[in-house]
Amino acid sequence: MIEDVVSAIGPYGGALIIGFVGGIVPIVWAELFIGAMALSLGAVGPALAVAMLAAVGQMAATAIRYWAGRGAANIPKGRLEKPFQKAQAKVEQWKDKPLAIIFLSSLVGFPPFYFIAILAGTFRLSFRAIMIVGGVARCLRFGAVALAPLLF
Repeated sequence: MIEDVVSAIGPYGGALIIGFVGGIVPIVWAELFIGAMALSLGAVGPALAVAMLAAVGQMAATAIRYWAGRGAANIPKGRLEKPFQKAQAKVEQWKDKPLAIIFLSSLVGFPPFYFIAILAGTFRLSFRAIMIVGGVARCLRFGAVALAPLLF
């Protein structure tokens, strides 16, 4: 399947698509694609380009998950409304601390960035901040994945 994607649109388009699909379907690991493409391409520049395009694809998917979470914030009614409002008040007290959690989640994968992006939307954290902080961390993560097979 991946060979078909790469042969049809090349490693760069494939990275963008695999990154996006991996951001929507958590069992599709963009890291495996990035590592394989880095070995296949054999050079630092092209491998980093694949990594950055995969990060762009993942952040596009992250935007969708964020806005899905933002819509979910309107759902709690009845008995769920009060606990939701308490949780939202606690998140608002943290001020900038959620950004550190977002960075860590996006960089190392714990807590899972997939769910953190949804929660960020649910608790109405800044979309711009999520995209910048998460995007930088994803670029660092995917860049390290691209370089690892070339350096070792």
